[in-house]
Amino acid sequence: MSSSILATGTAVPPHKMSQSEALAMFQDFACVNDRQRRLAKVLFDRAQVDNRFTFVPHQSAYQWCLDEQTPPQKITTGGKLTKAPNSIPQVVAGASRGLSTGQRMRLYDLYASDLAIASAKQAIANSDRSTGDITHLVTVSCTGFASPGVDINLIQRLSLSSTVQRVNVGFMGCHGAVNGIRTAMNIANADPTAVVLVCCVELCSLHCRFQWGPDDNERIIGNALFGDGSAALIIANTNGLQNGETSDWNIIDTGSVLIDDSQASLRWDIGDHGFEMILSSDIGDRIESALSNWLSQWLQQRDLSLAEIDFWAVHPGGPKIISSVQSSLNLSEQQLSVSLDVLRRYGNMSSPTVLFILEEFRKAISKSTARSTTDPRHALVVAFGPGMVAEIALLNTSSKHNVET
Repeated sequence: MSSSILATGTAVPPHKMSQSEALAMFQDFACVNDRQRRLAKVLFDRAQVDNRFTFVPHQSAYQWCLDEQTPPQKITTGGKLTKAPNSIPQVVAGASRGLSTGQRMRLYDLYASDLAIASAKQAIANSDRSTGDITHLVTVSCTGFASPGVDINLIQRLSLSSTVQRVNVGFMGCHGAVNGIRTAMNIANADPTAVVLVCCVELCSLHCRFQWGPDDNERIIGNALFGDGSAALIIANTNGLQNGETSDWNIIDTGSVLIDDSQASLRWDIGDHGFEMILSSDIGDRIESALSNWLSQWLQQRDLSLAEIDFWAVHPGGPKIISSVQSSLNLSEQQLSVSLDVLRRYGNMSSPTVLFILEEFRKAISKSTARSTTDPRHALVVAFGPGMVAEIALLNTSSKHNVET
């Protein structure tokens, strides 16, 4: 049995924040002296992010500094913030920790489903299937909790069958999309009639830090990197494709490795004022020392080598992660250019990010006019998450999309 990705959909929220705006906001909130302001600028410049998208106008966070105990009435009544406040209040740097985790979760419940539905609608529209064909739903998220939540809203607002079977992949971090693909692959491989909707949605900006404590250097990096986004896939058994139906990618296999002595290198903790991402300075060394040998052996067991991977969808957790993967696997800048471009345009969106990269590859392939009768071309999705764990998915192009390099 084998399974295929029939279509992809992506979505970002409507509010765009430049890196210079993100830096200015963080300096206003958290930097209590000139030294911190200078260091913040260095960290934000190194992030290689130009823009990211947020579920509310970023200026709203200034009001949250003032209303952390009694949040704006719009949040508690269900009204949505669709435009920046008329005037930006003055805040005292370091004085506020921002909204509580409970308040941030209410915002997640208020906004996450809209974003997930937008990407799911696009994936369904890009496929040859209808909402009535979907038999299973896999939701992926690590930035919020609500029950009933995104899965139920997808079923109700997309008019999916009430008998759709659900799986939630929760709190797995940036490699969550690979776990979503693995879950859908196993469902589709076991049932030739299954059609699985996978939806990854993250509101990373919910967890921006408002303070910079003496031991917080490894916790504030997320402010320079993270944005909001969603991506969805339609996955089905390859043998169950309808007449004339084609796929974007065939799913060959997935893999996973727990990197030794790395639990402190990448963490995602629940704090009283949001979830706390910790990226330690040794994360690159851990990746470089562990990735190459394991991945080479894993590919060799499938009669492939690193040199035979045509598309590298490496999750851009940050420039350090990208450069470490490049060094470990001896990849060129060109091979990682799409990952860096997605980071630059959207920031790190956590789990949906690698699916944005796959979508860019699909667009490039579909635009090519060259055709070939050679073997399908291979793509490898590589992502890292708390543990530290490397997760991978091996794909290849369908015969429709075989193109010359």
